[in-house]
Amino acid sequence: MKKIFQIALVAFVFLGLAIVSAFITMKAVTWSRTVAVPDVRDMNLPVAINLIRNAGLNIKVEREEHHPTVPQNYIIGQNPAPGERVKSGRDVMVVVSLGSQAVTVPQVTGEVFRLAQVTLRQAGLNLGELARVNSPSPVETVILQSPPQGAVAQKDSAVDMLVSDGARGIRYVTPDLRGMTLPQAGDAVRPMGGKVLFYGKGAVIASQQPKAGFRLPANGQIIVALGAPQPVKTPAPKAGKAPAPPQKPAAGNQSSGAAGRKAGGATQGF
Repeated sequence: MKKIFQIALVAFVFLGLAIVSAFITMKAVTWSRTVAVPDVRDMNLPVAINLIRNAGLNIKVEREEHHPTVPQNYIIGQNPAPGERVKSGRDVMVVVSLGSQAVTVPQVTGEVFRLAQVTLRQAGLNLGELARVNSPSPVETVILQSPPQGAVAQKDSAVDMLVSDGARGIRYVTPDLRGMTLPQAGDAVRPMGGKVLFYGKGAVIASQQPKAGFRLPANGQIIVALGAPQPVKTPAPKAGKAPAPPQKPAAGNQSSGAAGRKAGGATQGF
């Protein structure tokens, strides 16, 4: 019985070794039937065909599409990836470039910015750098573009625009309207396109808002309050200083004395 068990154990070991050997042999045979996929990206199609066929594989064009940098009839991409091991005779799918797609830049100068964007999209172009400046052109009008109208550009490339923000606002210094009548105030603010709004009753302007000297935009409004004319105040003489006495004529000169008496009489008359 023991001998039979030993014979069975030996047979089982030999069977295991045979299975492992067969597996290794099968793997070796299978490995010998695989090839590494060559890298044909950025190659001309005829060259790529020869390279793939020499590797024991077939080549098929999956699709053709435009590309901004890869020249026409060159390979853009491939599947399986370069270096991958596949069975001999397998197909390698490639994408072939149709080259760049050139478009003519349309005119957007003079258009409203929103319409200019639509024009660019319809032409296959994108908006590039955008800048805004004050100019006499209406607000949101395109005043400059780059590349210019008629230039040849690649599809999906960008066009830069300079857009108007309108004329820069002009500001005026608010005049002092106090003491003026309403017609006089209207004449004073008319050159700046301003408007005078008033309240209250009176013959002249007593106060104003904004005050004199404020920088007011063109067509701005000045609100004034009407009132009575204010009396003019005469400044009082400063304390400690007496009025200077009249000069006396020089002695021994009768003509000068007569002139002095005449001048002195005129001064005293005020």
